[in-house]
Amino acid sequence: MLDEEKAKIFIKYIINLSRAVDNSFDYGVMTRIAGKETERFLNKSLEKILTPGRMELLRTITEKKPKSVGELAKSVKRPLESVSRDLGILTNYGLLSLIKVGKTKKPEIEKDMLMIPLKT
Repeated sequence: MLDEEKAKIFIKYIINLSRAVDNSFDYGVMTRIAGKETERFLNKSLEKILTPGRMELLRTITEKKPKSVGELAKSVKRPLESVSRDLGILTNYGLLSLIKVGKTKKPEIEKDMLMIPLKT
């Protein structure tokens, strides 16, 4: 069984591999490579990573293109601390970057597409 750290490394590896090929993340290909036990573990891991609040952040960044983390926090009406924490998690998994612009950090989406099946 994979532990959380190994899953994190594996997810980053697959995302980077897919970025090198065509800038899309194909979850189906990942699970065919990884096997069923890993697939079950990654499903649970992705549910923990892509919470509704974090999905809202990703959508807001894509749609509104905020110039700073503070602007993003205001857009989603959440405390700056919780938005920063969630952005840190998404950054650790390679789903976005925080680009330093002067004294602020601008969130930018790493991937054009993230494909996750709704049924197995």
